Amino acid sequence: LRIDPPLEPGRADAGGASAGRANAGHANAGGDSSSSDISSGASADRAPPPVPAATPYQIGVYYFPGWSPDQWSRWKLQVPFPERMPQLGFYREGDPEVMDWHIRWAVENGISFFLFDWYWQDGRIALERGLHEGFLQAHHQGLLKFAVMWANHDPFAAHTEEQLLLVADFWTRNYFCRPNHLQIDGRPAVFFFAPDNLSRDLQGAANVRKAFDALRARVRAAGFAGLWIGACGPSDPGSKEALAQAGFDGVTAYNYPAAGSRGALRSPFATYLDGQEQVWKGSTGGPIPYIPLLGVGWDSRPWHGAAAVARTSRTAAGVAAGLRSLKAHLDRTGGRMAILEAWNELGEGSDLEPTVAHGFGLREAVRTVFATGP
Repeated sequence: LRIDPPLEPGRADAGGASAGRANAGHANAGGDSSSSDISSGASADRAPPPVPAATPYQIGVYYFPGWSPDQWSRWKLQVPFPERMPQLGFYREGDPEVMDWHIRWAVENGISFFLFDWYWQDGRIALERGLHEGFLQAHHQGLLKFAVMWANHDPFAAHTEEQLLLVADFWTRNYFCRPNHLQIDGRPAVFFFAPDNLSRDLQGAANVRKAFDALRARVRAAGFAGLWIGACGPSDPGSKEALAQAGFDGVTAYNYPAAGSRGALRSPFATYLDGQEQVWKGSTGGPIPYIPLLGVGWDSRPWHGAAAVARTSRTAAGVAAGLRSLKAHLDRTGGRMAILEAWNELGEGSDLEPTVAHGFGLREAVRTVFATGP
């Protein structure tokens, strides 16, 4: 993979870095975004200017945008788990001041990009506040790259080629034009959560490839070199071949909750790390590259109750061990990009943002392993 170098410090306001207050029609999840795009606006309150850590790696992290005030039901499910309380409290996602703190804590600890979970169905966008009202108008957002992972699981599936083209136009107007949008191999990068749903909806891999060809042509017509499309899914050589046939350029994953568990409902975090390392080792070869994914925790009891899978005894030292293994894998394979799950999947117990349980220890582990300074 050929990836852009990290953004230079001091570019926080370049090219509209403070732009992006959503129009009134975007304010609620599910607002109609087919007729209006993101307008300019200034961030009201600001965190202190970050000092980004120097790193030769591109370490991204998924960002779950499910914590805005209209999504209070999710916060309520975290109350029985006080150790998951963020350092910012039950914050108002979509507030640019909140996002500036998140950006600061990310870039100062060696994280290069946020990969936002992104939701769209039938011409309507949902759960967009974290990206549109938070990140895209945060004062410091120009110091951090971003991209979207279309969470095209049900009920956000049932897509047509026409819907894909509509989305490509929306991405081009609102995201790809920004200087801090993530590029891979010189092209704007996007990811799909459920590639099998695309095959189902479009009735076969050949039609997925045809639709992707149309998307790439539409993006090229807007002046870009094309579109790099990644999948979240199996990454063994056979699966890579199938994804390549469908037109994907690369593969990663969103999480590996059962890795190394041997089917147990409760299993140690250390076995979780071992299982993920086995996935990486089995993902070499094949026609498209694999971007390694490290899940930094898993305990989804807030979402699924006592019957949920949980990886127990997570510590900052354990996460650091997983990060060292990830770096060693990148160095062995010549890779420079990896993704962590996640910044704020609090309901899944997969989080890097500062919380009561770990303070700043998890982010500092990323810095210790991947940063070279300052």
